[in-house]
Amino acid sequence: GWKKPDGLTVIAPDRVESFLHQLPVDALWGVGPVTAGKLRGRGIERLVDVRTADPQVLRDTVGSLADWLRRLADGIDDRPVVPNRAAKSSGSENTYPEDLTDLDTIRSEVVEMASRALEWLARKRLLARPVTIKARYSDFTTITRSHTAPPTGDEGDLTTRAVRLLEKTDAGRRPVRLLGVSVHNFCAETVEPDSDQLPFEGT
Repeated sequence: GWKKPDGLTVIAPDRVESFLHQLPVDALWGVGPVTAGKLRGRGIERLVDVRTADPQVLRDTVGSLADWLRRLADGIDDRPVVPNRAAKSSGSENTYPEDLTDLDTIRSEVVEMASRALEWLARKRLLARPVTIKARYSDFTTITRSHTAPPTGDEGDLTTRAVRLLEKTDAGRRPVRLLGVSVHNFCAETVEPDSDQLPFEGT
């Protein structure tokens, strides 16, 4: 998920630890907003905090997920890499060095991210149904808001829906640390027949 949607980040072995220290706890696979909120409520804010957390506290917080998260935080993951899976979603997100407080600035960021998602759809010749925005506030509370409509790749439609979803957040009233926009549930574009081509008639 780093540098979505089409970015590439190379992490040299001697930079692994410094890179991991940047990551919030929900960078771990399987940690969504609800689980992240529970962990932060116990003072486990960052990925590396999972390593030093009291094992019992971790189990009390996330149950059977505790040992799995600890292994991931230590960099142990024996699952095979499966390349070239069909994409189920595409989007981009950005963590800002300074929290965003101006609603117009936040809106502009959402528009830009929506445009990048639409460029990806156009390249892949796909249409999307839901559009989702993600916001993380300065206290690390993370929320998502989504809207589903018939399949479309129309820039005006998807961008407008993404911006309207901001109205269902506290953006502009609470400082925003991270923003993201993504599209999901794809289907192929419908190929229109060539109007100059005569229909095939045979026996």
